[in-house]
Amino acid sequence: MKLTDQSLMPIGKAFRHIPMEKVPASYLLFIWDSTGLWDRGKLYSEDYFAVHDYIKENFTSLEQDYPDAIIKHRP
Repeated sequence: MKLTDQSLMPIGKAFRHIPMEKVPASYLLFIWDSTGLWDRGKLYSEDYFAVHDYIKENFTSLEQDYPDAIIKHRP
């Protein structure tokens, strides 16, 4: 499954079922670093793979939208 900006966020409690383009960059970068999404080898479901790939594909844009982010794990 490939996510687009119009796809609904498939995981999480706060923004689940919200279009990806409406999910704040700060939240996507937070879950990238804090939940291990950066390590695709440790993910366990297709939904997590899809969110990983979406964030990785849009990483530069997300950083521009949230320039104060402190990212430990870069794609």
